[in-house]
Amino acid sequence: MGTRSVATKVISVVVGVLFVLGASATSGATRAAATKMSPLIMTCGGKTVYEPSSYVISCADANSSLVSIHWTWWTHSFATAIATYSLNDCTPDCAAGKFHSYAARVSFSTPRLTKYGTLYSRLRVIYLVGSKTHTMVTTLPLRPL
Repeated sequence: MGTRSVATKVISVVVGVLFVLGASATSGATRAAATKMSPLIMTCGGKTVYEPSSYVISCADANSSLVSIHWTWWTHSFATAIATYSLNDCTPDCAAGKFHSYAARVSFSTPRLTKYGTLYSRLRVIYLVGSKTHTMVTTLPLRPL
């Protein structure tokens, strides 16, 4: 292999790396713009978040949550994801209950304008227990709890 073909390969690799870095910076800028323009979600801790990787649903006791969230869509009207729905069976009571995990389809919707910005106010979780489909719908906090 001649010096010229090695130099050509090195230049190709450098250009490829710069392209990937540029694409990452652009997608980061696009994500930052989307964060400012799209509805957010209020957490139990009183923070507003965009595309969280996990989300506690029942703030009082943390007996239900979404983990391993993979976002598929985030718009001005709704956001969708696939996730693992973790739910305490509260048997014989919630303190002694066991957590079970279910594959779930998740949607956040019904944006509301608040003093904390525009926030999604409704959550729907569709999950399978065995072969039976279950749906859980809840209202989300629109202010710190």
